[in-house]
Amino acid sequence: MPEEVWLLDEDTVASDADRAQIPPELEEYLNVFDHEKAGTLLRTKASDHAIELEEGKTPPYGPIYPLSRTELKELWAYLVDNIKKGRIRPSKSPAGAPILFVPKKDGGLRLYIDYRGLNRISVKNRYPLPLISEILDRLSGAEYFSKVDVKDAYYRIRLREGDEWKTAFRTRYGHFEYIVMPFGLSNAPATFQSYIYTALVGLVDVVCVAYLDDILVFTKDRESYAKALRQVFERLQKAELYVKPSKCTFYQKEVEFLGFIVDGSGV
Repeated sequence: MPEEVWLLDEDTVASDADRAQIPPELEEYLNVFDHEKAGTLLRTKASDHAIELEEGKTPPYGPIYPLSRTELKELWAYLVDNIKKGRIRPSKSPAGAPILFVPKKDGGLRLYIDYRGLNRISVKNRYPLPLISEILDRLSGAEYFSKVDVKDAYYRIRLREGDEWKTAFRTRYGHFEYIVMPFGLSNAPATFQSYIYTALVGLVDVVCVAYLDDILVFTKDRESYAKALRQVFERLQKAELYVKPSKCTFYQKEVEFLGFIVDGSGV
């Protein structure tokens, strides 16, 4: 691999506080923590998210709901940021899902696009999500854990070319459509689970488990742990997936995963 791949501006990787959380074993994978690369648009791939519609059906358009000044400010910031990152673009689509905002746990606001009309006429992808009970059972006997959260996971998947118009949404500031896979699509979880499993093939249930954008690396001893961690980050790098240090925990004897506390004795 060309040497320049590793010559990174420290400011693009993480803050000093974040860098302090990255174990030395991952120094060669600092680009996986690069927050600027995490915002770049991927090239088209065979794994791009397709939106297949039932025969003869067209996505509906909905009303524009009134928003507060705070919500309008949040909307404008979202549009500017995601147009800049190439995730959305102006649209002339006949479709138009309505939008609203829902509160986050931290008191902020999250944009919600009501794709229920589109989802009703979408041909369903039945790729399964892993059973949480089986994931937890697989961790039995492990002593060392690292939790890895994929940053902006869905946005790392592009929409299949020609399907973008189906994701159009209406706002006070214009009509837009996604270029990447947005939240709220009925088949989005299946698409990302397939993508992450393909990226980690051969490692899942051996040194890691993955449920959508949540990955847990595990081993029974510390000696094999560094190798397992590097294997997972090598795959993330190849799949062009990125993580945020502040949402990762490394070398833990006990960790919270999928809402459960996991340690060497189990859940």
